[in-house]
Amino acid sequence: PAEPAGAVVVPLQPRRPATRWLTVAAAVLVGGVLGGGAVALTRDDDGSVVATTALDPLAAENASGRAEVREVDGVRSLQIDLDAPELTDGYYEVWLLQPDAVRMVPVGVVRAGDTVLPLPSGLDLGEYPLVDVSVEPMDGDPTHSGISVARGELST
Repeated sequence: PAEPAGAVVVPLQPRRPATRWLTVAAAVLVGGVLGGGAVALTRDDDGSVVATTALDPLAAENASGRAEVREVDGVRSLQIDLDAPELTDGYYEVWLLQPDAVRMVPVGVVRAGDTVLPLPSGLDLGEYPLVDVSVEPMDGDPTHSGISVARGELST
């Protein structure tokens, strides 16, 4: 179909070579064959828990959950277990905030259920102890929408 006048198509990701997809397909096939063994190996290497928090709903929101910072071989990640309704317009994003909520670091997009996101190296969790889950519109604006649905303060 023809594009509307003035429309610009913006690619969201660079195209990957076909060999990349063959590698992914092979990994999925091997994972399916190994089944539970692969899952057990992954769970055994979750690393140590560095900090945790409950994610409490804000205002009249019905989102909640739990967040854990885990470290494996010096690399930290944020594991989010989010209990939240499906969004028909927009998406959930996780942020780490300073206590005054003026400065914040976007961590990544999450869905209901478990999500693991890498944390930037060198990020001081003492300076950014608040885990915030927001609803973000599909508007191309990378800043926080101001609509937070759940929040918690990390403790070690």
